[in-house]
Amino acid sequence: MTLSLNVKQPKALTKKEDILKLNPKLEPMLPGLSTLFRHARVSPYYGQVYVRKQTEIRKNLASLLKLLDRHNYYDTETILETAYPDTGRKLLWLQSEMDVVSDGSDGDRLAAMPDKILKSSFYQPSTSYRWKSAQTSPIPCSTPPGSRGWPPTRRRWKKPPPRNKRLCAAK
Repeated sequence: MTLSLNVKQPKALTKKEDILKLNPKLEPMLPGLSTLFRHARVSPYYGQVYVRKQTEIRKNLASLLKLLDRHNYYDTETILETAYPDTGRKLLWLQSEMDVVSDGSDGDRLAAMPDKILKSSFYQPSTSYRWKSAQTSPIPCSTPPGSRGWPPTRRRWKKPPPRNKRLCAAK
């Protein structure tokens, strides 16, 4: 069996107008946007991102593993290097799509984990807190078994585990 695959690297966006088509709210948030993009150049990091993606695709194709899909291959619109003209302070501008990955520990965003998320190949059942959380909703992963928490275990909670522990690690 012979497999071949041609993958094109997209061109990085370099014009303010193109970037604003993707996110029109940027200009009101960043009034100096026109000045920043006037002298911007595509960063070598942009090419490196796509070389890594292409390498991963070729490796997985050769072993007949799941390939990176079109959506996740073309998700980085640009990586630009520029500087503020007044101060000369450098700026690395990265614009890319971001898929939301649920990790089962954020009760404010998602109080219960739907089956669609729990069965997703992107679901991360554990996380560690590195910031002080101000959430008021219970953490889905620390709820007693049988109440849609994850993972379902035989252990009965007398009280939820402390917040700074790995909450959902399967035992």
